[in-house]
Amino acid sequence: MNFKNQTKKPQSIAKLLIIMTAFFVVMCLLISCAENNTSKDETTAETHIYDNAEIKDAMNGFHSEKLGEYSIVSVSSSEVTEDALTDWYFNYVAENDFNWCMILYTDKTDNTGVYAIKGYVEKDITFEVDEYGDYSVGDSAQSIVYVPTDDKTLKEMSE
Repeated sequence: MNFKNQTKKPQSIAKLLIIMTAFFVVMCLLISCAENNTSKDETTAETHIYDNAEIKDAMNGFHSEKLGEYSIVSVSSSEVTEDALTDWYFNYVAENDFNWCMILYTDKTDNTGVYAIKGYVEKDITFEVDEYGDYSVGDSAQSIVYVPTDDKTLKEMSE
C-alpha cells in the first residue's frame, strides 16, 4: 500500500477548502462594502429646486397647436437663493430645450416668481394666468434682471 498518495489527497482537499472559504469571506466583505457605499450615496444625494419641475405644453393663442414646452418649478421665495438660482439656470434652464422656464413662488398669492430663457433671467416678475391655467410673462416693473457669465455665475444688470 502506498501511504504517500493517501496523505496528499486530504491535504490538497483541505487547502482547496481553505482557499474557497477565504474567497467566500472576501466576496462577502466586498459586497457588504458596496452596499454601504450605495446607501451612503443615496442618503447624501444633493437636492435641487428643480427636482420636481412640471413640464407643460406651450400652446398657440387658440390653444389648438403645441408650440413647444415650458417648465414650472414651484417653491417658496426663500428657497430661491443666489446659489439655487445659479444652479437652476446653469444645470436646468441652459441644459434643457424649453421655450422658457419659470419658478412660481408658493408663498406668494400674486403669481410672482422667476422667468428664464437661455441668456436671460428675470427674478420677482409677475406672471399672468390664462383660462387654461397656462402662464405668460406679466408685470416686470419690480423685477431684477440677470445675465449668465462665462464663469457660470449670474450677473445682475444695472438699470
